[in-house]
Amino acid sequence: MTLLSRLFGVRPAVRRPVRLRRDVEIPAADGVRLLASHYYPADVDRPPLVLLRSPYGCGNALDQLPKLLAERGYQVLYQSLRGTAGSGGRFDGFTIDPADGDGTLSWLRAQPWFGGVLATWGASYLGFTQWELAAREIPEWKIAVIQDAPAEFGHRFMYPGGAFALGNALGWVQLVDRMFAGGYSARTSPACRRPCTCKAAGTTSSCPACCPTTRRCGPRDARSGC
Repeated sequence: MTLLSRLFGVRPAVRRPVRLRRDVEIPAADGVRLLASHYYPADVDRPPLVLLRSPYGCGNALDQLPKLLAERGYQVLYQSLRGTAGSGGRFDGFTIDPADGDGTLSWLRAQPWFGGVLATWGASYLGFTQWELAAREIPEWKIAVIQDAPAEFGHRFMYPGGAFALGNALGWVQLVDRMFAGGYSARTSPACRRPCTCKAAGTTSSCPACCPTTRRCGPRDARSGC
């Protein structure tokens, strides 16, 4: 059971075993490679899929959300936006390249494990990505849960009501600076790796905690969340 389930006492009626595929490469419509993690319940055939598109990298609280949903019977595709956490291209904090959404949808429809039912979820920038996705006709998209997110970043967030929102601007700049300077948007950074001790080998190594592709320690043979 996830940490969030324990903290908030939200226990799933049926706890599903969760499987994870890391570093899934998704081609954007312009050829840029976007990285994602695919969480899915092991005992459910082609369940509904929740798409989360995030610029925030790894090593933060959002890492808990995909497993929280997957253990309740949903698939989750947790995608890093262009220019973040190992995805190709350049990150632009004010606009989302439409090639990313177009390519993701085309790729998703070709996957045998996708059952044709899509949902999206998220607050802040994860909500902004949903507004961008809504520019398309998507028959598979059944529900969008958008929280505290502007439909248009420049005017709705930076100039709400027509006046420049200095607090919003400084807060966003500080957040983006922390994302990249702190390594949260780099898959090979220390923020994505935590030390752990392998009981079998009796040695300490750097095990992938959220993004890298190779695991040296199994979850039952390690500490510190590996």
